[in-house]
Amino acid sequence: MHATDDGVSERAALYEESSTDPTGQRLVGSAVWRVDPAKSDTQAGDVTVRAIAEFPGKFRLCISLGRNSDPTLPANYLFRLTFVPSPGFSGRAIIHLPGMLMKSGEQARGTPLQALAAKVVDNIFLVALSNVDAQRNANTLLLKERSWFDIPVIYADQRRAIIAIEKGMSGQKAIDAAIAAWEASPGGPVAQQPSSHGDDEASTCVARVAMSTQ
Repeated sequence: MHATDDGVSERAALYEESSTDPTGQRLVGSAVWRVDPAKSDTQAGDVTVRAIAEFPGKFRLCISLGRNSDPTLPANYLFRLTFVPSPGFSGRAIIHLPGMLMKSGEQARGTPLQALAAKVVDNIFLVALSNVDAQRNANTLLLKERSWFDIPVIYADQRRAIIAIEKGMSGQKAIDAAIAAWEASPGGPVAQQPSSHGDDEASTCVARVAMSTQ
């Protein structure tokens, strides 16, 4: 695993259904975490957590986590997940993502984040974390204390897969810093509204991958 200006790569794994192996297949990947200033004209000093996960021969996954800026959406934080399939990827595209879970280890059972997941287009999904007090507090605790993300998906060829991404030290630091910043200035509209244009999102993901590996 290689280092970047923002920290070392953390562990990641992809578990896929297999027609030849009833136990499925595991592919080793890696993830790089960072914190960026949010693109916002209304809240100076706000931040966005970003992660880029690489699964060679399968896809790249770009994740962003920021505060929700849509007053009509009952969510405090918003995940955006953008997949960029590799050439020749047998699954073709990611067509469904039902939600996200947090867990204490790669093999541990996950606890779902209280959230609403929505598909923008193939390969691009939003996960809006609940703003109901009890659920918001539970989500914040999971984000802070659990060390792995679990992301179940379905490919265009109908195979199921699970993406496991470790926070590690760099991800823990990024998420802790972001939550501290958000909690220090609660209430204002912040993170940029999500675009529904798939090509723009994929291009941004590819560009960030190139930046992280320089």
